[in-house]
Amino acid sequence: DDDKFPLDSMEWNDTDEDGIGDNEDNDDDNDGLSDDDEERFGTDPFIEDSDEDGVIDGEDDFPTNPSEQYDYDDDGLGDNVDEDDDDDGLLDEDDPDDHNKGPIIELGGNTLFAYLNREWEVSAYDSYDPDGSLNYITWEFDNEIKKTGKKFKFTFTEQGKQAIKITVYDNKDEFRILEFEINVINVDFYITIMLVIIIILLAILINLKYSSWAKKILTKIKSRS
Repeated sequence: DDDKFPLDSMEWNDTDEDGIGDNEDNDDDNDGLSDDDEERFGTDPFIEDSDEDGVIDGEDDFPTNPSEQYDYDDDGLGDNVDEDDDDDGLLDEDDPDDHNKGPIIELGGNTLFAYLNREWEVSAYDSYDPDGSLNYITWEFDNEIKKTGKKFKFTFTEQGKQAIKITVYDNKDEFRILEFEINVINVDFYITIMLVIIIILLAILINLKYSSWAKKILTKIKSRS
């Protein structure tokens, strides 16, 4: 009565009732782990949830530990004990979504200085989301959103250090913020100073040259007289 295959001498039991006898079936309990893997992991090949934690062995990152089921960031620590499940640098208690890594901000272009009254450009083309996609990007200057998108062009009308803030959102609306200072230089002022210095130096050289030439002329005149 207990033989599931009374006409097959090689089979008698079908644990997962899939019509394949356990001797032939590579996954007797149909839990997603092969019988060989069950033996290697120390789980029961005839019980789909060996540790009885509510997650079948094939979907359980810790199939013999009833206190852990998943390891989202694959760091060897179960999510229940891991303080940063997605390994994004934010503790779970501070993370709006601890199973979402959030975007990574990478800037391109000159992030050190800009020229006064001349167009300055910086980009976020290399920014990315390791487990999703980017949604949108905002650029702020003087506490006001000046631009959206991956590229920011701006002309500063005041010199000195200026604070720039970029906010990048991913497809789950989790965001990261990067703030940096750009030093706005009045390059025209320095060019003017350099030109003045060059003019003064030229004037000195010309004066020296022609004063020396004048002395020679006077000397010759005196010698003839």
